[in-house]
Amino acid sequence: SYQINSNRYSFGRQHYNPKARYTLLHPPHQQAIPPGAEFNDDAVIFSNFNQLFKIGPETFSAWMQILRATPNSVMSMLNITGAPAGSTRMFQSAEAAGVSKDRLLFSPFCTSKSDFLTLSGGAELFLDNTFYNAGTTGSDALYVGLPVLTSPGRRTLARMGASLAAALDFTTMIARSTDDYIELGIRVGRNRKQLARLRSQLNRQLKRGSLFDADRWVHSFEVMLYSIWDAALADSLSTGAGDFQKARRVVVAEG
Repeated sequence: SYQINSNRYSFGRQHYNPKARYTLLHPPHQQAIPPGAEFNDDAVIFSNFNQLFKIGPETFSAWMQILRATPNSVMSMLNITGAPAGSTRMFQSAEAAGVSKDRLLFSPFCTSKSDFLTLSGGAELFLDNTFYNAGTTGSDALYVGLPVLTSPGRRTLARMGASLAAALDFTTMIARSTDDYIELGIRVGRNRKQLARLRSQLNRQLKRGSLFDADRWVHSFEVMLYSIWDAALADSLSTGAGDFQKARRVVVAEG
């Protein structure tokens, strides 16, 4: 992966968290589940905890299609500091798309890493942005065993989610297109057993993959640098520039 992620957090990894699930379903500043709501306490919790500016029209439209096809589900997000009108606009856009605004739940912004990881453990599937993927937020979600559904695009910022998943060899939820993204979201959202299997698979890969193995990442990076240096040295010898050999000896001795 392009990220260097610590495997030495001072707090333990918490996977599925029932208390956090309740918190996500009952944000303190939103009313309790209203009478006649399309969802209940057993709802599937889709989530996205990114800054709201990363959520483009295509992403939001895909989310609404997933929510319409999975009635007993909600979308959990964060009430980002500095964007007080963000949730209001989301409510309006949801209603315009035929989804009740009650199904968009905004939890208070987390001020600490520990609180954020604990909260993330209450969700069931993270729906990544398609225009600007989740970076650190995505790796935090994966760290607590929260599967991430992502659809890579052409830009670097639209391929971060796939990079993180590939580093864990957890490619099941990498969609090939927006239509595939929607289809996967609907299929998984309708099948709690598949959600459980995804989480179990991800938890196994967390122990095997390289995403949170900082020592392995550093070693691989060092090998890459030496390979680049050796290639440059070989080229310099063929052109008669001999100072590279001396510099190589110095680097190896100091390393």
